[in-house]
Amino acid sequence: MNELSRMNQPLRVMLDTNAYTTILDLQHASKYTNLVFLNKVVFYGFSIVRQELRAIPKTQRLNEQNYRILGLTYYDLLVRNHHLEKTKKMEELAESYLHEYDSGISKKKMWKDFLIVACASINNLDIVVTNDSHSMSSPIAQRAYSKINKKWEYSTPRFLTLQYFSEFVFPV
Repeated sequence: MNELSRMNQPLRVMLDTNAYTTILDLQHASKYTNLVFLNKVVFYGFSIVRQELRAIPKTQRLNEQNYRILGLTYYDLLVRNHHLEKTKKMEELAESYLHEYDSGISKKKMWKDFLIVACASINNLDIVVTNDSHSMSSPIAQRAYSKINKKWEYSTPRFLTLQYFSEFVFPV
């Protein structure tokens, strides 16, 4: 079977903020909630992602509906009781990524991305879905995650774009 499958167990997945907003923009929310109800995927939320969704301006609209409320409601529907809070251990791991990371992108801008990856790594999640190929899932960042996670004995999640993840979970 496909390399992402885990012997009839649901995939353990974290969506980056940009994945939530893309799903909403494409109006594909029901497709992903069905994955939860069919027990094919367990979506894990993280306090950083929820904070970013809360930061969406209250005035932003999607088809006459409040975009911020839609994003937060959708987050809660997908994540259900699998919401993870930031811990000191995650901050320490993210700090190690910072020290290893060497790129033109400001480390300050990368901090939230590093926390998200630290959360996924510590909780042994299979996949992080992000459309952020220039920073979070860049080859330079992934080398830093792999090196540090190996040292700390954590597995590094796979990074997939929303499009690739969708093609995998919704085969034609």
